[in-house]
This record gives sequence, structure tokens and C-alpha cells, in this order.
Amino acid sequence: DRRFSSYFSKKEWEANSSVRIPITISLEESVSGSKRVIPFFFRYLEGGILKSSEKRVELKIPAGIRDGDTISAYDSGSETNLLVKVSIGSSDRFYRDGLDIYSTIEISVYDAILGGEVVVPTVREDVEVKIPAGIQPGTKLRLKGRGSPALDKNIFGDHYVSVGVRIPPS
Repeated sequence: DRRFSSYFSKKEWEANSSVRIPITISLEESVSGSKRVIPFFFRYLEGGILKSSEKRVELKIPAGIRDGDTISAYDSGSETNLLVKVSIGSSDRFYRDGLDIYSTIEISVYDAILGGEVVVPTVREDVEVKIPAGIQPGTKLRLKGRGSPALDKNIFGDHYVSVGVRIPPS
């Protein structure tokens, strides 16, 4: 497991209880980061009786987190270590491979022949892209630095757009 925020020493980590929680986030959240309120149960002894309670903690999901990464946090109120394993859900519009993002667009046959400008959705914002005249279907355009950030670094992947050509009905 990779841990990104540890607010206590290893000795404190082992001395307290740990709760493992799986969550699924969107691909867009993995690139931009987000916050989630995570409910968890913890156990404690009170008067020799084992009891359980539910708490909620706000968890910061860092931009650039990868599928399978674990975020650790400590809840001082319950003296519980939270180990949150992140899964990234699929997207209808984007595919992520490492730091790079992939998507497809369809342009008109006229834009394919004559060239032009089209608006391409990326994971963070829409970008205006110049289409060269005579572009072939299946051509990949590279949008440099428009992919996912590397975790805790100022490095960005690229966004690759596969171009499809929409042929009008006859």
C-alpha cells in the first residue's frame, strides 16, 4: 500500500486501531482531486464493555491519485487510523493510462477535408483544437500537458484525442 498522508509515527500507527475502507471515485476526481465524507465504524471499551460507534471524517483525495492507491488519515476523536483504498470507476468519455488520458471526438467530413477548429472536452476543461486539413479518420491528436498530474509533483501527462469522421446520410 502507498500512503500519502501520515500524521503520526509508526509506533503510534501500531498502537491504535486501523479501519480499512474501500471507496470508488470517478476518473475526473482522480485527475482533479476532491473531498469525500467517509463514514466508518470503530470499536472501543467503556466500563469493560466492547462498544461500537459510527463517525464521519472528511477525506481529501489528492489530484493524480491512481487506482489501488491507499490514503491514510488519523481520526483523533476515535483514535482510529483510516486506510482508504481508492478504486477509479470507468468513464463514458475518457480512459486513463498512467498520466495520459484518451478520448475520441467526431468531426464533420467538411472539417476533415478543409480543417478547422473544434472544442474538445478534457478532464479539466474544454479546449479549442485546430484540425489540420485532410486529417484521416483514426488520427490521434496530442494535447500536451492536458492529462493527469503526477501525485505531489508538478508533472502532467498528455491527452490524446482519436479523431473520427461523421459522414452525413445520403
